[in-house]
Amino acid sequence: MADPTPVGGRLIIPYKAGDDGTRPIASDVAVWDGPNVRVVPIERLEQYRDPTAAIWNDPTDGNRVEVGKFYQLVVRATNRGDLLYPPPGADNTPTDLKQINLEGWVLGFNAGAGALTDRLAVFAGFESGPIKPHQDFVLVSNNNPWQPTAKEVSDYNGHVCAQANIYAQETFAGDGADGTPPDGQQSGFTVFPYRDSHHAQRNLQIVAATVNTTVARNLLLAVPATDRCPLEANVAFREVELPDDPAELRKLVGDFGDLELRTPCGDPVDKVTVDAGDGCPTDDLDIELKPGDRKLLKITIPQYHEQRVGDVFGFDVVTTYHDGAKVYGGARFYVVVTPGLGV
Repeated sequence: MADPTPVGGRLIIPYKAGDDGTRPIASDVAVWDGPNVRVVPIERLEQYRDPTAAIWNDPTDGNRVEVGKFYQLVVRATNRGDLLYPPPGADNTPTDLKQINLEGWVLGFNAGAGALTDRLAVFAGFESGPIKPHQDFVLVSNNNPWQPTAKEVSDYNGHVCAQANIYAQETFAGDGADGTPPDGQQSGFTVFPYRDSHHAQRNLQIVAATVNTTVARNLLLAVPATDRCPLEANVAFREVELPDDPAELRKLVGDFGDLELRTPCGDPVDKVTVDAGDGCPTDDLDIELKPGDRKLLKITIPQYHEQRVGDVFGFDVVTTYHDGAKVYGGARFYVVVTPGLGV
């Protein structure tokens, strides 16, 4: 079956700085650490409403939830003005957009697309506009806030996967105002960031690992019950290349106080394993799940040779279809070796 047509709309949730909406994105590029989707406590929403606010540059914020707090979803997006792939003969003049809707979800920290039954929260938001061409803006969900349960927090150590879709409704001229075109559409609880500029997700975990200890984290792999075929998949690790500059490392993992951050001397990702519950940890897992199945995988990050306090390394857990041709989903881990208790 051919891949669906890529959607490079006027609306973009950038998966990285400089994203102009070009789709599809190559399958060897990670899109699951999108910086522009955050789950934020309601008492701090105002900090995010300005798209140029410094808080958007803090990688540690909006990744982790706690019991007893209430959360909403915030999304930073842009109107590129024109269509990257206009229909033949269509007018492609840059235009304002109005009546912009936000759909969002929180799922357990996962290595795949997620299933309806694994939704922990559903969000909705609206921006009347107009949003001018080349204007950045922020959408904030405004339905009932989400309060995570103790089990939801403990299952994933407080880390979650946030997904978002945005779309603009058509408006018509009147009362001296010009009409504006539609852009994007409702997603039906499925996002495809690789091929649609209106979609994004954030599935990122920053782990503070105490030196000379082993850390384990849960990662969900689930198949929607509506799928028609089983998932024959491979789960493996992909090392993330990190900068050597300590200042650049802090942009990825946060401040960590006076800790001197640096890349490791050894190769810690070679030691990381995944276990499907059969007591056979591996760095390359073949697994089959039927529609409706869910499996909680255990990711183990052990100590390694030449480990030092301040070491920073990163890896993606990538789930591909068994033929290796397509990515089913993924999650990113950054690990910081600390002298104190891990979180």
